Parts: sequence; structure tokens; C-alpha cells
Amino acid sequence: MRFGPGSFTDPGNNSTGDTFGLHKAWVGYSISDTRDLKLGKSQVPFGWKTVNFWPGDLLLGGYGDQMDVGVKYSETGKNTRYQLAYYHADDWGETSTDTMDDNGHWGSSESYRKVHTVVGNIDYRVAADQWMGVSLQAGELQDLRFIDTVPAEAEISGDHSAWNLHYEGRFDEFLLKAQWLDIRRDIPGETSEIKNQRAAIELGFDATERWFTYLDASWADTDTAGNDSDAVTAFAPGARYHYGPGWIYLEYLTSNGDIGPDGDIYEADFSAIYASIDYYF
Repeated sequence: MRFGPGSFTDPGNNSTGDTFGLHKAWVGYSISDTRDLKLGKSQVPFGWKTVNFWPGDLLLGGYGDQMDVGVKYSETGKNTRYQLAYYHADDWGETSTDTMDDNGHWGSSESYRKVHTVVGNIDYRVAADQWMGVSLQAGELQDLRFIDTVPAEAEISGDHSAWNLHYEGRFDEFLLKAQWLDIRRDIPGETSEIKNQRAAIELGFDATERWFTYLDASWADTDTAGNDSDAVTAFAPGARYHYGPGWIYLEYLTSNGDIGPDGDIYEADFSAIYASIDYYF
């Protein structure tokens, strides 16, 4: 559960109509020590996740720390990890979109939303503490432009797909992650298919048992017809302190572009310093 205007809640597009919402909510069943099922709103198994979803997601927007509603199967072996999932929608309501960690990168309650999405991921251990993997997802997009006046027009008339090639490695106190993404969306009402490629890297260092320093960096370029934006980049160095029941973060973000609700890039200069603290119970 998240509360307050500072917790990435959006009353105009979430399922509660207020500044609170369910970030995650699932029930699980352990089939065995290595296999389990989750039903509800869970993390989409697509690539790796950054240390802190914001500002770490940067130009991964919409494909980083995703939480969607559906069912997910996971299995872990000695040298392999598998996940297969079906997500009926990206939020609980009939027109809501996940405005929390997706941060408005999948349409809105007045444009379109993501539905009926199948996701698969497989990781293979290539060496001690090193993994390589591939993720795939494909689904449909629901037209919400006329749902208030002509509900029958809220049809499923678009689609989306993406693939992700990723690597994760740990070398003593050092962490290295990298991934490449290819994105496609055919949005209801739009004449041009959204097409772009993105890349991300994360470097980390465990200074002590409580301190972790890191750098998240990402890049994106568009192939969408009519979008003349140049390739954009974003960087977010930061430090995290584990104080017991949670973490304290201090991070700096600088970028010359971002990802819009249509999933495509645009140019915009932005810089900010973020300080945050969380508590788990």
C-alpha cells in the first residue's frame, strides 16, 4: 500500500481515485522448494530491476519496475531460472493504469491501457555469480478514449510487444548489470507504430554491510515515424544506507530526455537531487 501525493499515486488514473493505492498485493502457493505461483498484483518478470525504482528506472520507463495484475509461475534450478506470467491488466480498475512504479508510461484513463499480456523470462548461469537471460512480452491495448460516452467503443484495438536481453554479475564487492530492449506499440487512435530501442547499465559497490553506492545509466533512441527526437541519455548516481527496517537513499538524476505515456522518447533537460527513506514491517 502507498499513501500520499509523494508516493507516485495519481487520483486521475488509478483505481482508488485518491492519493493511495495497492503497489503489490498477491497470494502465493509453493508447489515445491523451487516452484511457486503468485496470483494478484506482482512484479513483471522482464529484465532486471534497478536499486531504487526512481530515479533508477530512468529511460527504462514502463519496462523497469512493473507491477501488473495476473498470475505468475516461477521456477529456480541450479543453473536456470524461469518465469511465465499472464497479466489481465496493469491495475485493478476497469480503466485505471498503474501510475505508481510504471509512472504513467502506459497511457491513461482517457487514452489507452495495457491488457492481456503474456510475459516469459529465462536466465542461465554462465559462471559463478553471473547470469544471462532473455525476456519477452506481448499483449493488447484497450482504447479508453470514448468509454464515458460510448462504453462499447472501449474496445481492444491495439497491441504491444518487447524483448529484453540482460546480464547480471557480481565480482566480490562489485556489481555489474546490463540490458538491451526493443519496444513496439500499436496504440489505438495513433497512425504511427511506436518503435524504439533502449539500453541500461548499473554499476554497484558494497562499501560495507550497510552502505551501497551505485550508478544507473540508460540510453534510448526512437524509430517512430514522425518523431524527430535525437537519442537521449540519463544518469543517476546514488548511495543507499540500510538502517534496519528499511533503507535511506540519496541520489542525483540528470537527463536530456524521457519516456512519454505512449512509450516513446522525447527530448527534455532535467536535473534533480532526491532523498528518500522507506520502512518495512
